[in-house]
Amino acid sequence: MYYEDFSELLRDKLQEIVDDKLDDGKVVIRNVVKNNSVRRRAISIVRKEEKATPTIYIKGYYDAYKDGRDIDDISEEVFDVYLAGLNRFKQEIDIDEFSDFEKIKDRIYFKLVNYKMNEALLEEIPYEEYLDLAEVYYILVSENDDSSATALIYNFHMEHWGVELETIKKCAYENSIKELEPTIEPIEDVVMDMIIDNYMDAEGNLVTEDTVYDGMDMDSVQEMVREEVEKLKPDNAVSMYVLSNKKKYFGAACIRYPGVLRDFANQQNENVYVIPSSVHEVILVPHSEGNRLDLENVLQDVNRNEMDQMEVLSDHVYLFDRENEEII
Repeated sequence: MYYEDFSELLRDKLQEIVDDKLDDGKVVIRNVVKNNSVRRRAISIVRKEEKATPTIYIKGYYDAYKDGRDIDDISEEVFDVYLAGLNRFKQEIDIDEFSDFEKIKDRIYFKLVNYKMNEALLEEIPYEEYLDLAEVYYILVSENDDSSATALIYNFHMEHWGVELETIKKCAYENSIKELEPTIEPIEDVVMDMIIDNYMDAEGNLVTEDTVYDGMDMDSVQEMVREEVEKLKPDNAVSMYVLSNKKKYFGAACIRYPGVLRDFANQQNENVYVIPSSVHEVILVPHSEGNRLDLENVLQDVNRNEMDQMEVLSDHVYLFDRENEEII
């Protein structure tokens, strides 16, 4: 079954559930434009009494259907996801607050996106151009341990609030720097953490049954994984450091934090290449250990063949000039 046909089938099945279990509600399918103009097909249940409704993306369910999952089972899960999302909205979000800037200003943050890939969107939202990027602003609607819900700030929001871009930017910087502190880690430590995460349960406890780490404590596991990661490094590997924020979410924005790149470059005692590896982080390489053209070729290859297109930030490698304290 084609994706389009599946979407319509899911809509019809979900509408049957809505008609049976809710007083009212219309199931709608729409294309949601995400970062970098990527479109994602989503399904929602619209009801008169609700000011907001969860947006549920269809692609994962289509893949499950192709793998043999029953459409009725999928429809029931989508309905359960809707109910859970709606309950979360009611517990964590007061939609009326969004009309009052004083109530929302402490939840405004900023992120970086690719300028050219988002030109149409930038006509509708406040932004500041930076290199080949755009600094844009969003509201943190809600968050939990697994995910965050955010909403871009549009021009009509600013008009309604009666505030200028500088006010939005001031709030965004204060909140981002305070709540999303920058982190810089050797890339080997990041890889090690990713490997260990595969052996952690929901409570953050190490689960090692039937693995090579069975019976080992966390310190021993970390040391063993670190040794294995080090063995995989080529002899001529360059030093790489990952700059993000503590939540690893839209962390590339940390290159705009005052002093972050300057302090790192001074620690290295040289200029630093800045590789915009995704919207969530950048990779820092000491100038003496890298070649800009080679790094850029690798970045572009990864962007084309491996990276989720919604997370691509740029095809260009930057250089932080520590003498002039600027990225070029």
